[in-house]
Amino acid sequence: MAIAVLLFTHQLQPWHVYIATVVSSAFSTVQRPAYAAAVPAFIPAQQLGRTSGLRRVASALAEFAPPLVAGYLVFSVGLGRVILIDVVTFLVALGTLLAVRFPSESRPELDRQQSVWHVAQGARAGWRYIFARPSLRSLLVLSSITWFLGVPAEMLLTPYVLATHSAAVLGWVGAAISAGLLAGGLVMTAWGGPKRRIVGILGFECLVGVCLVVIGVRLPPALILLAMFVQFAALALSDGCGDALWQTKVAPAFLGRVFAIRDVAALCMVPLGTLLLAPLAEFVLGPALTPGGVLASNIGHVIGVGPGRGIGLIFMMAGVFNILAVLVAWTRPQVRRIDLDIPDVET
Repeated sequence: MAIAVLLFTHQLQPWHVYIATVVSSAFSTVQRPAYAAAVPAFIPAQQLGRTSGLRRVASALAEFAPPLVAGYLVFSVGLGRVILIDVVTFLVALGTLLAVRFPSESRPELDRQQSVWHVAQGARAGWRYIFARPSLRSLLVLSSITWFLGVPAEMLLTPYVLATHSAAVLGWVGAAISAGLLAGGLVMTAWGGPKRRIVGILGFECLVGVCLVVIGVRLPPALILLAMFVQFAALALSDGCGDALWQTKVAPAFLGRVFAIRDVAALCMVPLGTLLLAPLAEFVLGPALTPGGVLASNIGHVIGVGPGRGIGLIFMMAGVFNILAVLVAWTRPQVRRIDLDIPDVET
């Protein structure tokens, strides 16, 4: 609404958009764990997998459809009306939330004091809850590692594709990613995931690693699109199983804090991966895999040399380490038996 007012009064400046984006993102980080913590209050434990799948269907549609519609609307009705439409959608969402009534028995007793000290104490309680349970602690470490190794798929994909293919191929890659997320969400919605959700988490993460290795190989565009589709479908399925597992194993009073900690751990991996992997691809592996480079006569014989081969090797290494991380996790009983050894909580 603030952006709309500024736009229609001809006061809108770029820095206004920056501030609005920061504020919106900050509130979104609070909303995500709150939503995840609220879902078990309404949904039976055996249906949480399907619910996670449905959320991913909505996310995939939100990533794919609105940019196409918005691009058309900007040119057909103008930016002002697009922002008004955006305001209306927020009001509809707010009205939906106001109509929701939480079951009274699902509301944990909360400390109403909201000083900085009490907030910090609450955060510490969330960390203590996880670290007091080796299974959850190991699962948190595994998810952080897979997030770090998944950074290439998000960060280096554009320069990797454009190094050897056209912008049209890059557009099709984006469509394949959205289609994969949508397909994975639909499968999860219909299936609900395996009875032992840890098997789904590790199995689909292993498939993600295989796809990363395949993407790193020099392939024709059709096979790259197929690999991206399978990778993001597997990600949707793995994440769906993961959300359902955490929701059934963490006490409701701690679920919001635990999901917030998961978000923090995952998001910390993005800048870390960016700082480490981008320079490695640009300044080390890229030059090493050019004709005459130090790796051209050995690794280059296997994966090829030339533009994009350094990034390709990053993808392959990330895939191999992703598979190894999953295999190591499977050898640890506290991870492999997490859905057997930790009883489901009552919601």
